[in-house]
Amino acid sequence: VCSVYTPGAPHGYPSISEDKYIPGMKRICDAIHAEGGKAALQLWCAGLGAVSDPSVKLLFPSEMEIFGIPLKPIEEEEIWEVIKAYGAAAKRCVEAGFDALEFHCGHNYLPHTFLSGGFNTRTDQWGGSHENRKRFPLECIKSIRANIPEGMPLLMRIDCHDDGLENGLTIEQVIDFCKDAKE
Repeated sequence: VCSVYTPGAPHGYPSISEDKYIPGMKRICDAIHAEGGKAALQLWCAGLGAVSDPSVKLLFPSEMEIFGIPLKPIEEEEIWEVIKAYGAAAKRCVEAGFDALEFHCGHNYLPHTFLSGGFNTRTDQWGGSHENRKRFPLECIKSIRANIPEGMPLLMRIDCHDDGLENGLTIEQVIDFCKDAKE
């Protein structure tokens, strides 16, 4: 798992959010390739996963209180910054020599919280209907795909539903989203 967006990247986790990380990632890929293996990297934007690091920005789609922490909704300008950050991180991964990438869209991280009606209570183009809630993770996928070679595998990690979360994702919504993500 590697952070794609520096302002929301918790300390102590690997990152690919800046060019300075390319040489180290290239050394990892070269070592894996030298032994005949293939290297993949998971692209990640922590969102709630950064709650343990008070020095970073908690990115969340809606105003809400979780774990006793008041959360403010991410602004539209920063939504687009994060989407672009996914693409820029993917481009760095290609430069470093990775053979495949994985988009992390589960476990209450930022893309998942946008997709889930239990977390995303926005009323703009990024929330409300299931169609609108899909927009952010689909734009992230488009940004990644636009920055990697056509034949490079892009995997996705996603929860099958929101367990016990009021208005959370259903398995039918996840299936619908996965069909769109495939396209």
